[in-house]
Amino acid sequence: MFPFEFLSRARTRNARKNAGLRTNIIVCVGAFLFVPASFNSYDDDMMRIPAQVISGIGFLGAGTIAVDNNKVKGLNTATTIWCVAAIGGLTGLKLIFEACRYKFIIA
Repeated sequence: MFPFEFLSRARTRNARKNAGLRTNIIVCVGAFLFVPASFNSYDDDMMRIPAQVISGIGFLGAGTIAVDNNKVKGLNTATTIWCVAAIGGLTGLKLIFEACRYKFIIA
């Protein structure tokens, strides 16, 4: 899981982006931890927690978007956070091949 996010942010690490390598790793680990926890619960609705993770990541990404002098900034950061959470969710579901494939599609 960590190598995926390191590769995701290594090329833009020095580009002075809003969300750095550490932020992306934390988002990935958070999604990784919540997704399997929902499937180990004894609740009938196992998709409730992953759905809330998606909503929370959406709000986190929306917080990185700003308008300055009629220019929108932070869209790449928001989409990176969104994709990092999806990769973390895939690894949480033990879909490592899919996580690798989508990581290289995104990068």
